[in-house]
Amino acid sequence: MRRTTRFPSLAFLIGALGVVAACADSARTSGTAQSAPPHHAASASCDAARVAWTTGERVGEALTDKAQRDSGAHLVRVIRPGQAVTKDFSPDRLNLDLDADDKVVRAHCG
Repeated sequence: MRRTTRFPSLAFLIGALGVVAACADSARTSGTAQSAPPHHAASASCDAARVAWTTGERVGEALTDKAQRDSGAHLVRVIRPGQAVTKDFSPDRLNLDLDADDKVVRAHCG
């Protein structure tokens, strides 16, 4: 009686998916894919210079609301020390980097 196993085909499928993923990653990093525009070429929907006053201030709902209005941003992202964030660039987002005491150390768009 002949025994067949499904593992070789499963191993082939996993290997093929790995090759496809590697090719996609290579295309993305080689410049063939469209990249995000440089920071200076982004639309002027967020202006972090207009919220320089936030530096040293404790973050809170009132501060984030006023900073959003003053900067012209559509979104506000509060980033605490050690917090994982995405690296995507969003020209209409205001980022507020905080210290351990929840005080703003940097305001920037992106």
